[in-house]
Amino acid sequence: MTGGNNGKKGVPIHDGGCRMSGSFLRLPQVLALAGLQKSALYKRIGLGQFPRPVKLSARCAVWPEDEIRDWQKRQIDSRDNAA
Repeated sequence: MTGGNNGKKGVPIHDGGCRMSGSFLRLPQVLALAGLQKSALYKRIGLGQFPRPVKLSARCAVWPEDEIRDWQKRQIDSRDNAA
């Protein structure tokens, strides 16, 4: 993983053979993308309705950007299929 996060962009991550690509996002970025308040976000995590964070340390949690984008797409698909 590389540093240099200015708080506006995700932290770049390296694939390392995993399915993941893109960046790690911090909580303020996730809240902005999800359009949720922190309490609602964590409630959905607890219900299995939102991606769980990745703990990098005891005080640092991040979300893979691709998982958040997939969640957004599922919300749109759900809306479109309900019509």
